[in-house]
Amino acid sequence: ARSCCPASVMSLLTVVLRGATAAYGALLLYGLAAASLDDARRGLAVAFPDLGVPILETGYADDCTLGWESFSRVVFDLYFVVHTLGWAAMALVVNDFWLCCALGVWCEVVEVAFRDWLPNFYECWFDTAFDMLVCNPLGIAAGCWAATRLCGMPQESLLG
Repeated sequence: ARSCCPASVMSLLTVVLRGATAAYGALLLYGLAAASLDDARRGLAVAFPDLGVPILETGYADDCTLGWESFSRVVFDLYFVVHTLGWAAMALVVNDFWLCCALGVWCEVVEVAFRDWLPNFYECWFDTAFDMLVCNPLGIAAGCWAATRLCGMPQESLLG
């Protein structure tokens, strides 16, 4: 059976439609960058109605006293799990324990450097220490173990 559209037209439509999604996204970003803040928010609220709801900000540097109550908020927080799983995924990709540890320290330095721009980067000193000494190595070790044992990738050092 013959198709109603020649193959050249179908391939042209495929290229146009596939390229159009990237072009539409670029045009949308360009339009949002040129719009005022209120206009951009109103425009995005049309596509995403949940954007108008204010987000409850939690301050991670509100109570930095040493004690179980302050420390338990750090340990039993959702970000502990997310942080650890994120570094496990990073270690699966990089597969170098010490390079991932160096990247973890660098990320904490960046977090401290950008505190003034992003207020939710403020956290207690023991939260930063807990991230670097517990979350990062635990996730990195799990990721390197998974890469070596489960995926069969040999442990390689990219640092030399």
